[in-house]
Amino acid sequence: MKFNLKLTHKIMLMVFAVLVISITGLGLISTIKSSDYLTDMAKTDLAHMTTMTKGMCRLAAEDSRIKVKGDLETARLAFEQIGGAHVIMENGQMILDPQGAHRVIDNNTEFVDDITKRTGSYCT
Repeated sequence: MKFNLKLTHKIMLMVFAVLVISITGLGLISTIKSSDYLTDMAKTDLAHMTTMTKGMCRLAAEDSRIKVKGDLETARLAFEQIGGAHVIMENGQMILDPQGAHRVIDNNTEFVDDITKRTGSYCT
């Protein structure tokens, strides 16, 4: 098959072919590069979010540890106030025995309720 084209048409056709090939090549290269760039950015963003989440979890754990420590100290002081320094076990029950008062702590919700009111935390 033979085309009878003038010289200007041949030149325009060759320029058009070169432009189409160049634009297609640039499009493919930019697509590949942008895909690599987006993948790298997603990995970086994920690593950043992981680091931030880890930091938040550490702070929450530290806050919880401080809260529990304070609540336990409050419970310990309250326990000592009601005679917790002299504890005996009798028939499977924990009994406080300050000066022979024989106060049963097991199944006693008053102490637990008192600590819950003071600290806002549940005490068992």
